[in-house]
Amino acid sequence: MGANFTNKNQCRLWNQTISTALTRLSGADEHGVVASEVFIVNNTGGALSIYAHGNIAAGDALIIDDTQSVTIYGITDTAGVSATAASAGSISCQGKQYSEAVLAFG
Repeated sequence: MGANFTNKNQCRLWNQTISTALTRLSGADEHGVVASEVFIVNNTGGALSIYAHGNIAAGDALIIDDTQSVTIYGITDTAGVSATAASAGSISCQGKQYSEAVLAFG
């Protein structure tokens, strides 16, 4: 008898415009994408300031330069991550949700 594997992991890809105003990472809508981590590539042409978990004080920003990337771990959804750009531009995102594997024997 063999085991059947069901992969419940999910991955969503999207591009999003980030302005100089604080912008939530949406992915699908204002609620974001269910994800345990998000990979972000800065294509804005300047510095990108990233904030997580509602910490939006200037000293709480993770700043990455243009063409640089970062992975933010420990989130529930991408709406928990926000960003501002030195000048409006695009970022590329990949939200990933990992779930336990389910094996079915039969």
